[in-house]
Amino acid sequence: MRNLYICIILTLLSLSGETRVSAQTWKLKESGTVLKGSAQEILPLPGGGIVTVTHSHPGKKGPMTISRFDGDLIEIYSVRLSLLGRERYEAAWFYNDTLLLFTIDPAGGLTRYKFDIDNGSLTGQPLPLIGLVGIDQPLKRASFYTGGSPDSAFHYIASVATPKHGTAVTPQPETGALRGILLDRRGDEVTRFQHPFSSAAGPVACTQSNDGTLALISNHYTITTIDPDGSSSSFRLEGLPNDRMHNASWSMDGGTLCFSGWMNESGQTGLTTIVTGCVDLGTRIVFGLHQTEVKTLLTKTPQKGFPDQLTLLRSLPLPDGCRYLLFESSGQHLYQPRFSIALTSLNPSTQAVCYQSRGDVYVLKLDAANKPEWMNVLSKNQEEWNSVSAIGVGTLLDRENRLHVFFYDNKRNTDATAADVTTFRAGNAQDVGFACISITSEGAMKKQFILPTDNGYRLMPGLAFADNKDEACFLAMRTNRYKVGTIALK
Repeated sequence: MRNLYICIILTLLSLSGETRVSAQTWKLKESGTVLKGSAQEILPLPGGGIVTVTHSHPGKKGPMTISRFDGDLIEIYSVRLSLLGRERYEAAWFYNDTLLLFTIDPAGGLTRYKFDIDNGSLTGQPLPLIGLVGIDQPLKRASFYTGGSPDSAFHYIASVATPKHGTAVTPQPETGALRGILLDRRGDEVTRFQHPFSSAAGPVACTQSNDGTLALISNHYTITTIDPDGSSSSFRLEGLPNDRMHNASWSMDGGTLCFSGWMNESGQTGLTTIVTGCVDLGTRIVFGLHQTEVKTLLTKTPQKGFPDQLTLLRSLPLPDGCRYLLFESSGQHLYQPRFSIALTSLNPSTQAVCYQSRGDVYVLKLDAANKPEWMNVLSKNQEEWNSVSAIGVGTLLDRENRLHVFFYDNKRNTDATAADVTTFRAGNAQDVGFACISITSEGAMKKQFILPTDNGYRLMPGLAFADNKDEACFLAMRTNRYKVGTIALK
């Protein structure tokens, strides 16, 4: 009988362990090499190591520099590409031992360059691909979109640009063009496209399936699909609730386009409902439409109201067809010093300090049928003066489908979800910690603080944090100097 009790206890412990998450052991490394430049891209190599691309901000002049680091973060080379000093970086990916680099020239032309990773040099001839803006559409009035299919077999680069007008004010929306190109994994052209586009349609959401089909969705649920053979179609999505979805996320699998978004129920404060469903792109019929109250999904509810403004951070697909969606509350506010009026006689407001803020993160898990399973609230309150570098979050999805969310926080905030949290202010060294909240696929959470290796450099979790399975590659900044680093599960 005693052995039976022991077996029961061991069984219960093993079952409880499936839904409980323990603190993880992390190993942090940073390179001793300092990179200089105004903007950086970080690209983990498939076989280990890191490549970085240093470039200027859009509209600024300055050479591009490509650096390679081995698995121990020792610099192998750093190559300055003065030829690309006036080019705008747009996208890059690896094909075998070649880095395919895509840039936009001052006239709006997209060009592909090939960079030999082993030899550290440009190879072959530059290949002009497509003009992404028209003659009457200045580059500064263009928005660019890049991405690829889940299996990386296809990629897209597109732009939305509106024409330049004179000083006359017109109430009509500006009509521009949506231009772009579909590419295969070798960086070769599959097809190109161009469609009229009204500025009233707002930003464009893009998603691409493994067969190469690209879907472009505007604010008014007008869906345009581009097939790899160059054919296209456009239609207005019908059958959704009357209220507009906020922070909609879209994913495509073959001829099915799935969506999820937040909505506000009439008479209630904040975003209170999650809407999910799918669209058959052949019949253009919506099916599987569900509306789920957020409060029924929360594994732990903080004692505060639901947000009314959120930003979709990222969508992370899982091998079993499930998906994690991360949303973050954000904003900005002006701080007016008490005696600033006396410091300026013409415009007192010029003495105000603008703070950017980042609040709670909402993690939503969707099952393989695109239905909500659970939602977690990761409590935080971050502020940073003027620009954003230290605030925000980075994510890592490990091989066991656990999600790890990293961010700077005040060490007093020990709970993953709390009603009240102490504010973290970038630049204030007191009680600062680098937090990691680990979440299992069942929604169990554990928060811990880990220490960066060099306190003189500050990580940029929201800007330069690349997921490389069980290892995150990051850039740490100090003024305009950067170091490459990794955070890996031991």
